[in-house]
Amino acid sequence: MVSIPATEISPAPAADPKARPRVVLTNVTKRFVRRDGTSVAALHDVSLDVAAGEFVVLLGPSGCGKTTLLRCVAGLERPDAGEIILKNRTVFSAERGTYLPPEERDISMMFQTYALWPHMTVRKNIAYPLRARKVNAEETNARVERIMSVMEIKHLADEYPAQLSGGQQQRVGLARSLVTDPDVVVFDEPLSNLDARVRKRLRVEVAQMQRDYGFSAIYVTHDQEEAMHIADRIVMMQDGGLVRVGDSRSIYERPQSRYVAGFIGSFNEFKGTAVETYSEGSTTYVLVDTSIGIVRATLGAGADPASGDEVWAGIRPEGLRLLPASDATGPRGTQWPAQVVRATFLGTHMEYLVRVGETVMEAWSGDTAALPEGSNVTLSGLDFVVLTR
Repeated sequence: MVSIPATEISPAPAADPKARPRVVLTNVTKRFVRRDGTSVAALHDVSLDVAAGEFVVLLGPSGCGKTTLLRCVAGLERPDAGEIILKNRTVFSAERGTYLPPEERDISMMFQTYALWPHMTVRKNIAYPLRARKVNAEETNARVERIMSVMEIKHLADEYPAQLSGGQQQRVGLARSLVTDPDVVVFDEPLSNLDARVRKRLRVEVAQMQRDYGFSAIYVTHDQEEAMHIADRIVMMQDGGLVRVGDSRSIYERPQSRYVAGFIGSFNEFKGTAVETYSEGSTTYVLVDTSIGIVRATLGAGADPASGDEVWAGIRPEGLRLLPASDATGPRGTQWPAQVVRATFLGTHMEYLVRVGETVMEAWSGDTAALPEGSNVTLSGLDFVVLTR
């Protein structure tokens, strides 16, 4: 497949507000029983809709429940409670005792290991789901040829999986997932076994394929950069529940909680006390007394502290600027005397560690002319946000 720059990915088709979601999860709960007999809730009361043509990414660290949720959708795990509807068809209902196995759910799944049959050629691996559905030979051959052409792997048709690179196996796995023209495809960390350069290229191609084919995608990853590149919506998970759902910009800029803020990108955070709340125009500010002094912050999603409340305030490294030490003219709570501890050149930008009092913070600058380590500066930050917890 031709590699497509991220800026050239075609936009997702506009969702029809009247169309029914292709995937509906309602209060899905799944428990696992340990050897000692204790019960662990891998999922608890998870409710989520996925629209037609939408790319939804389940994001979180290992153990948060994202793969268990994906496996429940695919039918590889049977929940203990709740309901799952795929394309207006109930495939699981604890209340009604409904459970359809994976082969009856009419969705495609791409595994982390690609799960290619080692004794089958590329052509036969791709054709397998069609033959399992008893599609006639002529239609099967036509579909396999078409998808191999789209994926640019026709020259690999007679090779075996062991003869392919990781990137080539990934394309074969994706071709096999798409050959049935599915409405829903679920992905279980399909790029995690690839090196960084190949992973970056292939995630662009996966996103473009989803745009071209129009299927609904549920994609599991622990890589926040990957999630932000490909998702229409990101679903942040923690301890078996959904803690934040939204587009990448809203989650990044208004993270709501310390957990979300720390998982999505770098974040400087401080525990402090709310001192004063005031408004300027349509913006509400909170002055917070922290280890670096008074900080002026806006309210994160759901935050509404009263004076005297303990809160957490934070800022992204790119929200900080390093100014000359003599420049301290900003509003109260937006500038502090600081010293450069370390300066690192990373090609597109500089990453600094700066000390404010006894606190060390991370600041990024697009100006690649490095400031000397040990130099005194004024640290300026207008984008602090107060988090709920």
